[in-house]
Amino acid sequence: MLEIISRHKFLAEIKPTCVFSEVGGYIGRSEESDWVLPDRGRRVSRKHVLITCDSRDFYLEDLSSNGVLWTLTQELVGKNGRHKISHGDSYQIGDYVLQARLLMSPETYTPPQMDATENIIPDDAFIDLDPLKALDQEDEHSAKQRLGFYDTLLGEKPQPPETSLGDHNEARLDALGPIRARPDDLLAPRPDLNIPPLHTAGGAATPLQVIEESIEHLNQTMARLAETLRTLERARDGLKRGEPQPLIPEDLNLKDLL
Repeated sequence: MLEIISRHKFLAEIKPTCVFSEVGGYIGRSEESDWVLPDRGRRVSRKHVLITCDSRDFYLEDLSSNGVLWTLTQELVGKNGRHKISHGDSYQIGDYVLQARLLMSPETYTPPQMDATENIIPDDAFIDLDPLKALDQEDEHSAKQRLGFYDTLLGEKPQPPETSLGDHNEARLDALGPIRARPDDLLAPRPDLNIPPLHTAGGAATPLQVIEESIEHLNQTMARLAETLRTLERARDGLKRGEPQPLIPEDLNLKDLL
């Protein structure tokens, strides 16, 4: 096949490619040519080139007076000269540049023969003699091949251990240490809550007594805070109404309440 690779390939009135069989054909500006290359400047002859075939080799024969340029060496083929066409060769005819592409005919194509030693692992190496089991094993084998479970030379590849589909941010239970109760923490003083350590007549208080006493202490503190809040709100409202400065208890100390 010859293809125009110059600017002329973009012209709608020009056929950009032409395939020549073993019969060959002419290229020129004449309508009698097998591939017509229009040229008003007459640099392309009426029958400029003849394509021939000899023993599956194609040749380009120059019939023109203006010549054919082989672009690889920038040499002219020569009047009545023949040039063996190779794949990728380019020729200039007038203002046209043609490039050759050798296509193989389907009738002459011979597929490559595979060496028997190339298939190291036979396809039926893992197939059971029982027909029903063989079908199941063949399906499983094919599926594993598609998923990449088999190496070409070493057979089945070891797979990493399966992982659960749970959240990967979850802590592993076996990595957590044992949880131990610490009653001493319940009996320790809490300065942030202003709760003094509790003791009973028999010694240190039990955890239940600590909790109950703490709840009672917090309830009393919350009651005092509520009363103080109401006193402060009444004083604020009186100041907004322009009343004389209200009396605020001198012993009011929020830090003691907190």
